[in-house]
Amino acid sequence: MSSEETLKGKEAFEQYAESHGVTIKHYHADNGRFEDKVFMTSIEKSKQSISFSGVGAHHQNGVAEKRIGDLQRKATALLLHAQRRWPDAISIYLWPYALRAANDSRNSLPNKASLECPISRFSKTDKVPKMRNQHHFGCPVYVLKKELQYGKKAKKWTDRTRIGVHLGNSPRHAQSVSLVLSLETGLVSPQFHCHHDDLFETTTGPQARSIPKSRWQVKAGLEPSKEEDEMREQTITEETSGEVSEEASDELSSKEMIEDETPKAEELYQTRSGRRIRKPERLNLVAYESILEPYDYEQEDKWCEEDLMAFKVSTDPDTMYYHQAMREPDKDKFQEAIKKECEDHFRESNYKLVDIKEVPKDAPLLSSVWQMKRKRKPSTGEISKYKARMNVNGKNK
Repeated sequence: MSSEETLKGKEAFEQYAESHGVTIKHYHADNGRFEDKVFMTSIEKSKQSISFSGVGAHHQNGVAEKRIGDLQRKATALLLHAQRRWPDAISIYLWPYALRAANDSRNSLPNKASLECPISRFSKTDKVPKMRNQHHFGCPVYVLKKELQYGKKAKKWTDRTRIGVHLGNSPRHAQSVSLVLSLETGLVSPQFHCHHDDLFETTTGPQARSIPKSRWQVKAGLEPSKEEDEMREQTITEETSGEVSEEASDELSSKEMIEDETPKAEELYQTRSGRRIRKPERLNLVAYESILEPYDYEQEDKWCEEDLMAFKVSTDPDTMYYHQAMREPDKDKFQEAIKKECEDHFRESNYKLVDIKEVPKDAPLLSSVWQMKRKRKPSTGEISKYKARMNVNGKNK
């Protein structure tokens, strides 16, 4: 930072200290900007004193150095945790807010050294900030619509709240006022009528579908918009495109024939283990849900595999037994799946045909059951594959 910015920081800190009844009389600093004429002139005008650490001896100012490191590590943890829970809305551009939130939470909470919070010791008062006003940085916050805040009636069948990002408590308002980042406009405003989702429960699982896509990065000019990306890709394509020979065109046509079977490069993403897999699709048109939940069997000693299968067959019309599949209009597709299943097992030498007369008398014979399944595309709901699996009957003893 420049000398002017350093001086602004000094004045802001002294105003903050004065609001808590504390007067700054002495500074201990490193060599650098604190030795500039502008800073030293301010020290003299305020009738303060200052001392310095040795050149290259930052350990002589260890209290300040440790505090800087602690705040940076805590802000990093807050930002990474929020980004892992809500990657669409949280980015590294929120680092200044994360650093401020880390500092506020440290000043408002007791530590190992004392049961008093640092802000109480600094101001020498017994007043302790309320824990209910502390919320996790970056969590979703639901803000009451402006009409309802002013006591007006909202239109029927419209949302009563809007979703924003919690950036910590406002430094210029009461502790119950939060700084909320709008997902649509990219503006930060102090809000009181809020409900915070500190556990990020609405950003994971099926609930995440109700959260609108974040656009504040584009509005703030930090990331390009979709139109700019398309124009950039079009420009790159035009620059790199050229004449294609007949052999290349034949190769392109052959690649187009198997395009549906091979995933596109942009459809793949890398997992934490290093594997590259296709992005999961969300079910839009057809949704089948099982009525069996874990808490239905909390009092049972064990799970019954036969009951699980019965629940699955009864709730999913695309999962059925052999006799049920043979009553369907597309039974020929299931018969082809059965044939393919048997051929695959014999080719891999998983099964071996033995004449019933050659089976020893004391050998146990296990019956089997066919499980038939229609596989659908999650995006459209259309049938993509017919599967048949031969399983050992669970009723065998």
